[in-house]
Amino acid sequence: MNLDLDKTHITTKLSVQQNGTYFIQVVDSKGYVNSNPIKNTIEAIPDNPPVIEIPAPGRESTCAPADALDMVIKVSDDYGIAQASLLAQINEGRPRR
Repeated sequence: MNLDLDKTHITTKLSVQQNGTYFIQVVDSKGYVNSNPIKNTIEAIPDNPPVIEIPAPGRESTCAPADALDMVIKVSDDYGIAQASLLAQINEGRPRR
């Protein structure tokens, strides 16, 4: 595990795959070890799929062929949205972004 450290702080990244416990053991420059490290628990929270809502224009809409259709799209995710794109297909036409 890669650790970044200075005189008073240690930082690292820990990949969490399942619930469990962890502790940190430190050895100083003279070889002394923290003899009773604090044990911590960690809970692996599953990543659920994003939720998408289209409150406007609704499931069925009408507009003239040259008009633009105003849309409201709401997206949410328990870990946040990194990227979103809209893929539209009208009737049997080719899907387009």
